[in-house]
Amino acid sequence: MLHVRFAACGASLLVCVLGCVHPAASTRVSDGRQAMGTILEITLYVAEAEQGRLLLDRLYNRVAALEAEITTWNEASAASRLNAAAGTEPVAVPPALRALLTVGVQAALETEGVFDVSVGPLIALWRQAGERGRIPTASEIDAARRRVGAERIALVGNSAALAPEMTISFDGVAKGWALDRLGEMLENEGIERVLLDFGGSSWLARGAPPNAAGWRVLIADQAGRRSLIVLRDESLSVSESLGQNIEIDGRSFSHVIDPRSGWPVETRRLTAVRSPLGAEAEIWSTALLIFSEEEGRRRIDEHEGLEALWIEADGRAHHTEGFAVEWAVDLHGSGGP
Repeated sequence: MLHVRFAACGASLLVCVLGCVHPAASTRVSDGRQAMGTILEITLYVAEAEQGRLLLDRLYNRVAALEAEITTWNEASAASRLNAAAGTEPVAVPPALRALLTVGVQAALETEGVFDVSVGPLIALWRQAGERGRIPTASEIDAARRRVGAERIALVGNSAALAPEMTISFDGVAKGWALDRLGEMLENEGIERVLLDFGGSSWLARGAPPNAAGWRVLIADQAGRRSLIVLRDESLSVSESLGQNIEIDGRSFSHVIDPRSGWPVETRRLTAVRSPLGAEAEIWSTALLIFSEEEGRRRIDEHEGLEALWIEADGRAHHTEGFAVEWAVDLHGSGGP
C-alpha cells in the first residue's frame, strides 16, 4: 500500500457505465453497497431476477468476510492482530490473509520495493507530520524506512511473522484482489456478463452488456480530463497523485509515498492499468505513480498482459499500444489532453 489514507473515498474519479441494454436478451440486476471504506457496485445479467438478487447477496457477503480478515482499520481483524504481534514468533493467519501476504511479498519483489504492503511506518510518519505541521527530519525518515521491507515478512505454512515494528496494510491492493475472488465466484456460477466497480478506481469486467462491444467506463482526473475505456474480460485500476495532498507549513506533498526514499513523490499524474487480474492492475497503477515515465513503460512492456495509460498534471497523455483509449476530452470543453 503506497497511499496515505485520510478519508474513506479514494481518488476523485468520475465514473459512468454506459452499456446498451436489450431487455429481451437477459435480466439486468444491479446494486451498490458499502465495502472496504467505499462503494462496491455490481451489475450483472442473469436468466431470472431472483437468481441475480441472491447472487448479489452472496457476493457482498463474500467481500464482507474478506474485509473482516484483511482490513487494518479494525483492531479485531486478523491483519491488525498480525501487526500487533510484529517482532514475535509466527502467528496463525486465515487463508485470505495468507494469500494476500503472498501477493504483497511478490509485488515488492517485482517492483523492486516501489510497491510495498509494509510501508505503514512511513505512512504513519507523514500523517503525523501533517497533524503536527512539521516536515519529518532525515533521521525520522531513515528510522521509519528501516521498519519497511516486505522481503522480511516470514510465511511459514499457515502462519506469518512480521519484523519488529513493521506494520502491513493492503489499501493499495485489497480492492483488486477482492474483485479477483468475486470473479472466481461468478465464473463458478456461469455468469458471463458482469461489471464490478469498486469505488471508481478498480473494475472487473466479464463479457459485455447485450448489443455492446464491452463495458464502457469513463475516468476523469482532478483537472477534468476524462477518458472513455471499453472493458471486456479484464480488470482496470486507476490511481493518481494529483489530489489528497498533505499540507505542511505551507507546502503541499503528495499522499503517495515512495518506500525507497521515504518521501512523497513529486510527480503528479493519473495512471491506469489494464490486466487480466485485478490485484495486478492495482499494484501496477500505484507503482507507475512512482516510477519515471521511461522506467514505468519499460516495466509494463516486460509484463505480458499489462497495458497502461498515463495522464500527466500538465495534460500530456500517453499509453502503451494495446491500452485502447476510445477518446479523451476536457470536461470544461477545452479539448483533450
